[in-house]
Formats: sequence, C-alpha cells, structure tokens
Amino acid sequence: MSQDLPHRFAARMANLSEALAMLARECEAQGVATEDVLRLSLVVEELFTNTVQHGHGGDCDEPVCMGWHAEPQHLVLRYADRAPAFDPRPKALAPLHPDDTESGDVLQRPVGRLGLVLVGQLSQSLDYAHEEGWNTLRLRLRRGG
Repeated sequence: MSQDLPHRFAARMANLSEALAMLARECEAQGVATEDVLRLSLVVEELFTNTVQHGHGGDCDEPVCMGWHAEPQHLVLRYADRAPAFDPRPKALAPLHPDDTESGDVLQRPVGRLGLVLVGQLSQSLDYAHEEGWNTLRLRLRRGG
C-alpha cells in the first residue's frame, strides 16, 4: 500500500519537522506558491499529529508514508498510516457545531475538535480507504486559495 508513496517516517512527533521540511523543499523546487505550501503543511501537520497522538496513542515506530504532486489547479496529497482504522471524512466534512462558531472569546473555547474540520475546509476532495492494514487518504487542495 505504501510502496508508491516516496516518503516514509516513523510515527514520532520528532519526525514531523523533517516531514514538513521535505515538503517545503520539494514545493520550492517545483515553484509552488508560499501560501499553497503553508496550507499543505498545515494539513500534513494535522494528519501526522492525529496519527501519532490519537491513532497510536503516542510515539512509535509504525510507518507514516506520504507523497504529493502538483496539478495546475490543485495540490494532491496522498497520506497513509498503520494506525487503527479511522475514516476522518465524517468529522472533516461535517458542518461546524454552533459552539465552534460562536463569536465569543476564542480563548474560552474548549481545545480540540477543529483539526479535521480544518483539513476538510482546506480540501476540495477527500478520499479514504482502509486496505491491508493501511489508512489511506487522498486530498486535493485548491491552489491559490
């Protein structure tokens, strides 16, 4: 499943910076606009963090694999992990709960619950499959916005 994904990292939070640096280098080499790199990096950071913290319950040596490519109108991210099966689409594509959009003080809002919503908001499409022990995601992020 992960054989066609060129980048592999152990599911350890210390590896997130390496993954993001790799992504930034490759994006820069392909002339991807800074704002598009930042959006893609935010998605990778959220997915990687969720894999480690929620999928595995902390750092471990299980693999996280990813690859991406640029299309004229989109950046396409493929992401795979071996955490327990979890389809993020129901949370990522659900409308925000009224408590999440109140105009009150953001510092008073409970921490969490918006990471996958953010991934869904940034993605034009989000596909998920669980095959042979791998969670696999394919996201398309619109370039330039």
